[in-house]
Amino acid sequence: EVGYVPIVTRQEKSAKKVRVFVLAGQSNKQGFGAIDDAGNSQGSLIDAIQKDDEGLWSAIGEEGNWNTLEGAYLLFAKEEETIKANVTVGQGANADLIGPELMFAQQLDTYYDDPVLIIKTAWGGKSLAVDFRPPSAGGNTGEFYEAMIQTVKSVTQNLGTEFPEIGLTDFELAGFAWFQGWNDGETDGFLNEYESNLDHLVRDIRNDLGAPNLPIVIANSGQGGLTTSGDLWVQSMQNIVSDAQENVGCNDEVYGGRVGFVDTKQFYQDSAESPEDAIHHFNNNALTFLNIGKSLGHEMIRAINDMAYCYAD
Repeated sequence: EVGYVPIVTRQEKSAKKVRVFVLAGQSNKQGFGAIDDAGNSQGSLIDAIQKDDEGLWSAIGEEGNWNTLEGAYLLFAKEEETIKANVTVGQGANADLIGPELMFAQQLDTYYDDPVLIIKTAWGGKSLAVDFRPPSAGGNTGEFYEAMIQTVKSVTQNLGTEFPEIGLTDFELAGFAWFQGWNDGETDGFLNEYESNLDHLVRDIRNDLGAPNLPIVIANSGQGGLTTSGDLWVQSMQNIVSDAQENVGCNDEVYGGRVGFVDTKQFYQDSAESPEDAIHHFNNNALTFLNIGKSLGHEMIRAINDMAYCYAD
């Protein structure tokens, strides 16, 4: 075309860096999805794989031949051991369990060409009101809040020592996912301040990790699912804590698509369809933990792209 001058620009590909994600919370973030069930009932990981006609979980592998993600790594400091390894099956609260990290890692490993590192800072039986209490909430800062921050800083500042196999020390703190709530049903005071404490947590995590726009995803306490429970503790999760988590995760006016929300009620399976009768651990149903991890990963990708908005419909 007359007068048309093509202008060609060239951008250098950015240097590779480790994309670091923090998965934080209490026992369900540790992971309580049963891999096998000696009673051969429904809801174990092996059962879910065997019934997976659509191939939803094919990337995990199969019994006796579980896949390992070469581009995704996990650090999980437990009381008895510290896991530092590529992500695979058996990295939940113990080696017989899985947690949300499994499918979360699958989602983010697919999304990034860069290596992904998941730091799991999760301890069983811990409340937001006391154990994870963020500093701006007032009172004594929680011991496990401080441990969480210290763990993330220590690992990221020593990547070459902690994960020499990655071969990189340059990193980006890429996201934070929160899955906790059960122990805040202990008192009415804990319940009533949960929303305020969670809002402080979002702000303080960003401040203390030096990442003012850090993508954050909040999963609610969906124990009991969508049917109202007769158990008062479970009711407090369904009606108070879950609402508080949604209110913070869906505060689009304040967080503008960088904080997202995952409703885990939809993934709850009754005990009759699960390996255990343990409602606080989602009845140890592996399919529940697969779905939660996958949804956390999907929502995290939306938050990374400023798209984690909630809508009334």
